[in-house]
Amino acid sequence: MAGIRLEKLGNIMGRRQAYVLYVVACVLFFLWALFPSEDFADYLETLAARHGGGITVTIEKARPTLTLGLSLKGVVVTRPRVMAVEAASVNLRPGYFSLMGKTPAVSFSAEVFGGKTMGKVRLDRSAGGGIGVEEMVLADIDLALFKNQVQGFMPGVGLKGILNAGGGYSPEGRGNGRLSLNIKNLMIQPTEPLFSVESLTFNDLTASMDIKSRKLAIENCVIEGNEIDGTVKGSVFIREPFETSSLRLTGSLKPEKSLLEKLGKTMPIDMVLGGSANGEGEIPFKISGMIGSPSYSLN
Repeated sequence: MAGIRLEKLGNIMGRRQAYVLYVVACVLFFLWALFPSEDFADYLETLAARHGGGITVTIEKARPTLTLGLSLKGVVVTRPRVMAVEAASVNLRPGYFSLMGKTPAVSFSAEVFGGKTMGKVRLDRSAGGGIGVEEMVLADIDLALFKNQVQGFMPGVGLKGILNAGGGYSPEGRGNGRLSLNIKNLMIQPTEPLFSVESLTFNDLTASMDIKSRKLAIENCVIEGNEIDGTVKGSVFIREPFETSSLRLTGSLKPEKSLLEKLGKTMPIDMVLGGSANGEGEIPFKISGMIGSPSYSLN
């Protein structure tokens, strides 16, 4: 008898679990089917417009996912006169409880420019707040696909290479953040050849930067190239429009003998360098002025 009662109890418990799973599945289904995804997409666009400091976000279509997230199609993030980033699809996982507070947060991942990006965006809706980015990662970004954006602030220059970067930015105070990046197989191609040089190739470029308000401080940048090695440090002061931003950079270049020989065919290289190279063959330099029309000097 005891065995029969236990069997009946087990059947009842099994049916109850099945009912619970059925109810949960129905709730999730109706949440997915009836979720006001288009309204939420409009909500995200409005938040960006109000607190993005000039950033505009447009979303063509939004659909919920079974993981209680959102799949966005046709996403365009624009900063006027700086750049526009388009993504065919973006996956979002909103922090739903945070949406009711002053700093709503949304985790994202997307495929852009042949690679991937992911991180968390946090919006400060208080007076004077802005957009912050946490745990930002750029992986395997193809700079050749980034050419239209590059032309916006480096006209006359083409880039190729694979970019990986990470960092974050907080709008607290006057704004602060960190950025580190690495570029493999970088190729710089000016629209018009520089003397007899049509392009420069670099095996590896690494840099670390500190962001304070509108100042980008390059703490360290090391370049290892086929024709030239170098280091750079200094500051970029961001202004509007972007091409009026000012540069204060110093560094050194160490050209390979093959590059000097190539340049020597079209110009008196010894006269141009004027003994600037030190005992290790490094040439100190300075870059100043506006990004749109910088000035260079050897010292």
